[in-house]
Amino acid sequence: IILMTSWAPAQVVTERCWHLDHLQFLDHQQNYWRSHKIFTTAEQPIFSGGLYNITEAHYGFGLEIIEPKYDIISEFNDYKKNWALVQKGKLYGFIDNTGKEIVEPQYNEVSRFGDYKENWAMVQKGKLYGYIDEQGNEIVETKYSQILDFGGYQKHWALVEQDKLRGFIDTTGREAVEVKYNMISDFGDYQKNWAMVMKGKLKGFIDRTGNEIVETKYDDISRFGEYRKDWALVEIGKLKGFIDSTGKEVVEVRYEEVREYGSNHKDWLYVKKDGMWGAIDITGKEVVEQKK
Repeated sequence: IILMTSWAPAQVVTERCWHLDHLQFLDHQQNYWRSHKIFTTAEQPIFSGGLYNITEAHYGFGLEIIEPKYDIISEFNDYKKNWALVQKGKLYGFIDNTGKEIVEPQYNEVSRFGDYKENWAMVQKGKLYGYIDEQGNEIVETKYSQILDFGGYQKHWALVEQDKLRGFIDTTGREAVEVKYNMISDFGDYQKNWAMVMKGKLKGFIDRTGNEIVETKYDDISRFGEYRKDWALVEIGKLKGFIDSTGKEVVEVRYEEVREYGSNHKDWLYVKKDGMWGAIDITGKEVVEQKK
């Protein structure tokens, strides 16, 4: 490489760099040295990559080499202020404007900071996703096959998927709901502030704090209010009962059939057990003994 410069009083230029892959200056803050050219007569650079800072040396210009180990160095400030995306092989990381490696090249993909969440960048290792923060820390481990947008299900939560199971992370990176459900509905679909969840083929409910308010033990759960206000019919196998809007099982799951009683007793429900019919009242108490 042949370097041609004009000599001048020693000055430090820290915001200018020379990227041999592009053979051009990357201007950032200072324009003073625009008239001072650095070029090569070689058709191909000797090094495959590397960041070259123009700094003071020997009362003029010199080259301080930051180890030329990167295949590509993107422009500073493109992903984050004072950071540049670097590529080594097929992996990406970041350096800062002092040349320090802030994030080791280890990711197959890196989003821009703020694309999905303020001050975070989504990263991908193989087919798994996570997040890094503005200090370069992996705030969400790259272990999820899918991370949906924050706020999609509820404010400050993002749905995550791992090994075909689902849960939620919050805006601190903490797993707010353990990844253990095969299905999670939208909050409010069945009951205000609850989301239906499934483990295998069994159903239950979680609330907006992540607590499993109704155990995932039912083969089916009907909508609240179909039989009685604030009650939902639940089934285990071929037997039926009811839960209320607090998650309590107000009618034990033991009846083969449940029907509305009719206009004479609107507060009663027909129930069938062991082939015999009876009735329950609005408290779930049997008021008519089962008879054929």
